[in-house]
Amino acid sequence: MKSLNKITLIGNVGSKTELKHSGDLKIINLSIATSEKKKNGQEETFWHRLVAFGSTAEAIDKYVEKGHRIYVEGKLTYGKFVNKEGIEVKTSDIIVNNLIMLSSKSESIKNDKAYDSFKTGIEESKLITNDFEDLPF
Repeated sequence: MKSLNKITLIGNVGSKTELKHSGDLKIINLSIATSEKKKNGQEETFWHRLVAFGSTAEAIDKYVEKGHRIYVEGKLTYGKFVNKEGIEVKTSDIIVNNLIMLSSKSESIKNDKAYDSFKTGIEESKLITNDFEDLPF
């Protein structure tokens, strides 16, 4: 039996993105917030760390801004590092394979030729531009 490592999220970008370079490889880190309502009516927010590489990283740097609503597909990875205090910190990141703008601002970039690199293989007819606030789940 094969296995599957796939994450799908819809959320809001939580911070300004910053494109970095490691040799010829372009890397971008960003975070998105997702939330859900509990049975008691309280809303709980969860933060997810995203990492993208290459042309996807470039497109995110060009088009994605803090507050934008995005759809992300990727895979979950785990890592660890030692912080300034010498304490080992475990991390989990989502490596972005696909990203679609959901904010209405995406309408203004559809006519931009560089937008083709942002679509990362998605057909124009499959672009999602709806707001998902009214979904029952």
